[in-house]
Amino acid sequence: ILYEEYIHYSLFVSVPECDDNDCKTVDYYDNVSCSCIHQYVFNNDCLELFFLNSFTPNYDGLNDTYLPLIYNSYLIDSYELWIFDRWGKLIFKTNNYLQGWDSSNMPIGVYAYRALIIDNRGTVYNMSGQVNVLE
Repeated sequence: ILYEEYIHYSLFVSVPECDDNDCKTVDYYDNVSCSCIHQYVFNNDCLELFFLNSFTPNYDGLNDTYLPLIYNSYLIDSYELWIFDRWGKLIFKTNNYLQGWDSSNMPIGVYAYRALIIDNRGTVYNMSGQVNVLE
């Protein structure tokens, strides 16, 4: 999914399939701010995962660690996240969805991630992709 907003940036996210009856998005134009608003509306029984494709571990307080955005995290029964370098060597692993990768002592570049998440219904989300470490 390519998501563009305000024409300032674009963002690629990996989103697992979810029944449209559970989760909905709303787009509308705000006449006061003269901007397009993209708003997610979630029911309580839908796990939503967003894996961003870039982060900036420069200690400015914004996007300093890599971890997925998770809505309704209380639905998670099991969570594992692995980060690999370009040669496939495991460089980070966690089973805590609140613990992000800060790319300590790793150069700027592209890394691979793999996540295995199981929700309280037993649905398995096996997700993988690439993440860019930027300055």
